[in-house]
Amino acid sequence: MMSNPSLIDIAMRALNLPRDSFSITRRPAIGHQTNRLYDVRAQGKHYIAKEYLQSGEESDCARREFDALHLLAPLDLAPQPIFFEPARGAIVIYEFLEGEMWDRRKPAPNELRALARAFLKLHELPTTDLWLSR
Repeated sequence: MMSNPSLIDIAMRALNLPRDSFSITRRPAIGHQTNRLYDVRAQGKHYIAKEYLQSGEESDCARREFDALHLLAPLDLAPQPIFFEPARGAIVIYEFLEGEMWDRRKPAPNELRALARAFLKLHELPTTDLWLSR
């Protein structure tokens, strides 16, 4: 269990639940991460809270991720966004998405087909009002 007061407050607001009705556990870091990830569990649901750590970029990166998740939400290609309020800090909360992270191995044919279908769905999105990459 972790006790970051701002993260606890954000989770309470995002989930609209009292403090004693959810748990927050910090995930082990992966070497290249510039953020901290937490498992948030409440009422049988699993969420991820991502806390951005790089100074100067936190709120911009958090905003871009939250906006991207909103853009992808109807396609079911990414986790569903739950909460982000810049005034409360660079923390994004989204639903946990089951599956495994793609590593650097050679993909199987069925994985390539699934990836191609995902890219086709992605290319159906309108590009108006998209932000520029940094």
